[in-house]
This record gives sequence, structure tokens and C-alpha cells, in this order.
Amino acid sequence: GVYGRSMQVPGALARHSFMLAYTHYESGWLLALVQAAEAEGSKWLLIDPEFRDRFVQRGVQILPGAGPKWSQLVQGGDERAVNGGVGEEAPGDEDELPWQIVGIMGEEMLQNLRAHFQFHEANVAKVLQGSGLPAPAPGSFEGSLREGAWLFRVVDLAGVSAHARPNDNATVLSMMVHGEYVRVDVQRGGWLRLTVAKERWARVPAWVPLLGPSLAGQPRLALVPEEEDAGSAETPDHPDPEADIFDRSAEWQTKASAEVLHVQVSAADGEASVDMLEADKALAAMTPPHDVVLRGALDRHSASAAQLALGANTTTQLELGLAQLRQLLAHELAMQSQPGNAISGTSGARALRLRLTLVRVLLSSRRAAEALQEAKAAASAHPAASAAHFWLGRCELRVGNRQRGLASLEAAVKAGPSEGADSAWGHAGSLAYLQVSRGVARLQRSAEAAYAAGDYQAAKLAYGESLALAVGLHEDRWGRARLHVDRVVVWRRLRAFPEALADVDAALESFPRYSRALFRRGLVLLEAGRPSEAVHSLERLLRVDRRWPRLCEWLARAHSQAQRAERARGVAPGTSEDDAAEDYYALLEVSADFTLDELKRAFRAASLRFHPDKPGGSERGFRRAAAAYETLTDSDKRKAYDEGRDLQSSLFEEIERRYFPDRYGFWPFGDPFEHKRRLQAYREPRAGHAGGKGSRADHAWEL
Repeated sequence: GVYGRSMQVPGALARHSFMLAYTHYESGWLLALVQAAEAEGSKWLLIDPEFRDRFVQRGVQILPGAGPKWSQLVQGGDERAVNGGVGEEAPGDEDELPWQIVGIMGEEMLQNLRAHFQFHEANVAKVLQGSGLPAPAPGSFEGSLREGAWLFRVVDLAGVSAHARPNDNATVLSMMVHGEYVRVDVQRGGWLRLTVAKERWARVPAWVPLLGPSLAGQPRLALVPEEEDAGSAETPDHPDPEADIFDRSAEWQTKASAEVLHVQVSAADGEASVDMLEADKALAAMTPPHDVVLRGALDRHSASAAQLALGANTTTQLELGLAQLRQLLAHELAMQSQPGNAISGTSGARALRLRLTLVRVLLSSRRAAEALQEAKAAASAHPAASAAHFWLGRCELRVGNRQRGLASLEAAVKAGPSEGADSAWGHAGSLAYLQVSRGVARLQRSAEAAYAAGDYQAAKLAYGESLALAVGLHEDRWGRARLHVDRVVVWRRLRAFPEALADVDAALESFPRYSRALFRRGLVLLEAGRPSEAVHSLERLLRVDRRWPRLCEWLARAHSQAQRAERARGVAPGTSEDDAAEDYYALLEVSADFTLDELKRAFRAASLRFHPDKPGGSERGFRRAAAAYETLTDSDKRKAYDEGRDLQSSLFEEIERRYFPDRYGFWPFGDPFEHKRRLQAYREPRAGHAGGKGSRADHAWEL
């Protein structure tokens, strides 16, 4: 850090006679030149904020030294030198010694230095907050994430205009393009008011027409179903990044085992699907609790509140309907508390239906977290009611708690259908959900086994079947997103990059902050020869999860490939610059996480393809394939290539400083540990050959 001159020192340090003193601007440590015993003259001290002498350097000199010239002071005031020839060497103490270079300068220059330090700290804080990274576009799905409003998507291919008032003749503020998302808080006479208008158009309210012009009458915007919207700000659960087989090279098993497992699972799913259809038919013939309330089976006040909340055209109406439902529920709960009124009686059944209606309204208004709390209260108050556990399971699935959701569905099945029509409905619904979930899980295991065995075609088919079956789990978007993201790796292995991007984009459409999807999207783009887009995807990942394993390495690889692609546009074929612009992975057609066997097969295929004696072959292509193979089989050369050292020796450090400045301290005079590393490098080849303890180290330090 930065030490500034101090003209006064605390009274607690009166034990020393100070000649010079400098105080650390941030921590309060004191660097001081003090008078020592008459025979010693003077010495430098480093004193901590608790006024304890921690390090000492003896000898008359106006500038303090660094490294082994200092000794650490232990309790009692005794010295413990490190490589200085005095006392016992303490393991690890060298890491605590003062290695920072010290500069002596004027006050104005010192203040400038301090300003640079504050700028460095502010820059680190901004990077940690995600400033400077790609922000979600206002009309993107991620940019429209917020609760308490309806989400619409522009479906008109020509787009739709945003007006200052709900009138075709009003001022047009902007055009919303096809595929853009908008949040709506008011629906009035075929017009929708946007909640983001104040952010995009300087506090001017914006309205868009719901239907097309004149006689066409076709919807120009479509309401996004609630199950596709809730929980989108979160990230699906996934195995630990370091442990996921899909993000590291696999040692392939035999294909036979995967094929047998796939056939067995497919047969089992065929049987399960019949039961599922029967359960769906039984469920469709029943009336859910909220429909019972809507039809007036409780009373007209409850029906009116439910109709207002479920049919609301504005957020104001929605809030009013919710308030009325909560008031009616509070009244029923108060009735239950009266003597002689058991929870299993009429009042208990009415309260359950009102609470489950409240759950339904909250889910439809994109308030999944509130709905989950109400569902938990219903299941706790009515442990024998299958309908309560069914709604609880669906709410847990909606917010991504898959294990808890499935456990609640199991509880609903266990509770049985005997507690009336509501419980029969909850039991049938839970049974259907569980049967679908088990079928999806079996197919998923089959796909993973096929992938591990290297049978990518079988894995692709199994994932396709599991995704088709998973549509029956309406609330489990998290599970479907994971299936899409896992199938991406299969497409990558097959080098079917358009299909891989379609899958990963389907997952990001539901969860724009899905870390693993962002990572795999960057990987697909990198292997598809689109490194600039890969950089953008990895920067989005950086904004979501800075701790993603080896993220800096992947960013460096993407940047280096982007530079190679840029360089390839302006170099003459056959030159050394042309060789440096080569994408070795694309040349050999291997994935970034290839196995050695895959690389060997790819090299043999490339050698045949580029052989000068073959039609279409060339000596230049043959030579480049050999260079690619030589680089990718050597771990050191491959690392240097991935980091772009063939383009620029400091590229990796530049990338790391740009995205992870927090890994670097404030070094106004260069690397403060440069001398320490030189000293350690000098010692290593001479370990065991030094003439005496510390003698080699002292000599190296003087050099």
C-alpha cells in the first residue's frame, strides 16, 4: 500500500525515539526509523495498529530494505530472523516479511499516488458489481424480469409500435420488434400499458395495441404462460461444475451397455405412459378447488373475490382481489378458533379451498414465492389433504426445489383420495406428475449412460424422448432446462452446432441467468468458429457467476481465437502470420474437451483429407494439421496456444487484469514480489548444496 509521512506519533509509542515515521493510509501500520541502543545507532520498525513492534531492520540507513533484511519480532520482544543468520528460521515466516518497494517522493506526488490507489480500488469494486459487462437489453427476457405484472411477447413479425397514449393517433415513442418481451401492469380496451416505459422513454407512459390493425384482428402480443415466467430470475440447480461429466473428458465405456440400458428404459417408459394417460383422463374429469370457489360453491363473496383476482385487467384489480381473498380466509380461520369448531369440519374445508384459491391467484400473477408460503401453510394446517400437498409440490417445482416438490407429490399420493373431491383431485394430479417424473428420470439416466459410453446417437434419442415426456410436468421448467443444457454436450460431440445453440437458447429463454447454459453456449460458439460471440456469452456468465471454474482461462481462449480470426482476414496464405491465425481445434474438428483417442482419430482423418496425393489435398494443409496435432498433444504448448502466447506474450495477463482486477494489488512500482520470486528461483536448483544456512540467499538478495 501507500505510506505517507507522519509528523506526530501516538503517545502509546513513547517507548521509542522517532527520527522518521510513515503511516499506511488504509491499515494504520507505522513504518518508523527510531534510535536504537548507543552501539547500534538506529533501526527501522514496522508497528501494527495495536502499537506492537512486529518487524525490525537494524543498521544505519536512510532507506529501509526489503525481504530478508527484516526480522520478525515475536512475543516478549525477541527477534526471529529469516535467512539472516541470526536465530532459528521459522517455516513460513518469509511470506510475512515486508517485500513492498518503498518510494520517497514529494507531497504532491504522494497525493497523486494515493488518488491512483483509490481509483484502483474503485475500479475493482465496479468490476465486482458487474459494471462494464454486457447488460440485458430492455426488451430481452432477462431485461423484463420482475414480479407483480404480466409478461407479453411480441408475436407480430412486423413488430408493434409503442404510443404515448392508448390511441392509434397518439405519438409513437418506439417500435417493439418481433420476439421482444414487455411487462404490462394495465390492460384497457385492447391496449397494454408497459411497466418499463419510465426507464426507456424518460418517464412517459407507453401503450401498445394488443390486436392488429383494421379487420385483421390478429394478436400482436401473446401472454407468456405463468409456468414459463415464474422463477426466471433464479438459476436451476445442477451438480458441482467440477464434478459434471459433461464438462470434462470422459473415459468411454462399451456401447453395448448403453444400448441395453436404453432399450430397457424405453420399454419401461412405454408402460408408464399408459398409466399416465389414464391419470390425465381422471384428472381432467375433476374440478380443482379454485374452480369450486369461482362457481360460487362457498358463497357469492368468495366467488366475487376469486373472479376479480383471476380475471384482473390491472394490477390494482389484482391487489384488490387478493386482499378480499385474504380477508375471507382470515374470517374462516377465526371461525375455526371458536370452541367446538374442529378443523376437519365445514369451516376447515372452506378455509382450505380459499387458501388454495389464493395459491392459484398468486401463481397466475407471477408471485411464486408468496404462493409457496401459502401452500406450505395449507399443507401444514391440513396434513391429510392431498390437494394441499399437490399445490405445495407444484409450487416447489415452480421455484426450482425439485426434490422437495417431488416429496410433496409423494405425500399427496400417500394421503390418498378419501378426504373428499378436493383430495381426489390432488391425488390424481400428483399421481400423474410422479409417473411423468419417473419416466423422465429413467430416460435421462439412459441418455447419460449412452453419452458415457460414447454412443452419441443413442444419447441424442434418449434426451429427445425425455424432453417430449417432460412437457407433461408443466411447473418443472427447471428440469426441462437442464435436459436441454445436457443435450447441448451431445450435439457438441456430434458437431451439430445449430442444434446445440437451439437447445441452449431454449434453456436461457426460461432462465437467462442459468450459469451452466451460458458457459456451454460460449463453448459451442467457440467451437463453431464464432469466438467474438463466445466472448459475449462468457462475459454474461461473468456477470452471473464470477467463481465459475477456469472462467478466466476460457475468456482468454475466446479472445485469442477472436484475434486469430481477425488476423486471418488480412494475411497472405502460407505466411507465418497465416499459421498463427489458425484455429487448431476447428482444423482437426475436435471439441475443446477432447480425449487423446479422439484427437488421434481426428488427426488421422485430417491427414488423409489434406494429404498432397489426395484430391483436394495440399502440402500447406497437411503441414498445418501436423502442427495442430503437435501443439494439442503437448500440454505446455496447448496451454500456451489457448492463452494466446503465440499472438501476444502478455495476453492472458491482460485478460485477467481486465476481468479480474481484484486478483492484482495496487503495484505503483511494479510487482512487489519480483525479488522474492527471483530469490526463490535462485534457491531451488541449489537446494541441498548451500555452504551454510542463509548464505546463498543473502548472496542472491544482494545480486
